[in-house]
Amino acid sequence: MSKVLVCYDIKKESRRAKVRKISKKSGQHHQLSVFLIRESPVKNILQALEVFVEQEVDSL
Repeated sequence: MSKVLVCYDIKKESRRAKVRKISKKSGQHHQLSVFLIRESPVKNILQALEVFVEQEVDSL
């Protein structure tokens, strides 16, 4: 089964905590803002995470 590396840089702690919580449920935590997620649910997970990302200051 393939996996996808998901990394994020989110400025505001409250949004970062929400993204971390979703990521922990969906994959393996490797570093503070790096997760390895199974390929099959990646699209759904990324859509859920994008809600908390401010494009001007954050990256996913």
